[in-house]
Amino acid sequence: NSCVQCLLSVSEEIRNIVKDIIFDMKEFEVFERAGKEIIQASDELMVKYQNDARLAIDVYFRVQSGYVNQKHPTFAKSKALILKGSYQMNGPLNQPVSFFDNSKKGGSTPNLSENYKEVNLMKQYLMAYCNVVKEDSYDFTQKAIVSLFINEMLANSDREILNKVLSGQNEKTLCQVDQVKVSSMGTLEKEIDNLRRCLQIIDQVN
Repeated sequence: NSCVQCLLSVSEEIRNIVKDIIFDMKEFEVFERAGKEIIQASDELMVKYQNDARLAIDVYFRVQSGYVNQKHPTFAKSKALILKGSYQMNGPLNQPVSFFDNSKKGGSTPNLSENYKEVNLMKQYLMAYCNVVKEDSYDFTQKAIVSLFINEMLANSDREILNKVLSGQNEKTLCQVDQVKVSSMGTLEKEIDNLRRCLQIIDQVN
């Protein structure tokens, strides 16, 4: 649903931010392997806390679908307005039956007009309660994403990413530099030395 999609969108955005940070750091241009290990560790960490937030959202909707709270303050106000509008537009209903009732009082069979009023009333009740659930779900989803995903990940990221990166690895392996980059660095060092000598010669001439 849209709430889970919101969580996935936030997760993807954070993943892109992590990659941008790593790629923008000059150190990881040299120690490319360390950068890749950090990105992979952060991805695994995000999946862990993303699943926690998604589970909370799933449980929330399971609870919502299992029970209708007729006394929800927002729904109670909407219900009162609906009944008031029905009275003003159509006159008082003899025995207004909502979708919460399982049986009708009295033994008389309602006429077609009464049936229409009752169906229309049920429809308005359903729409009102769906709006209540929708608003509550938006609020809950935001809190679940911030509390169970973002805050938990930030609180534990330093320790857990470090543990994952160093697990099965050692500093020498992570700090290995690609031979092409080593060769390039050697060439740059020679060029810098040549420039220094040139500057020394220029200073002697002056």
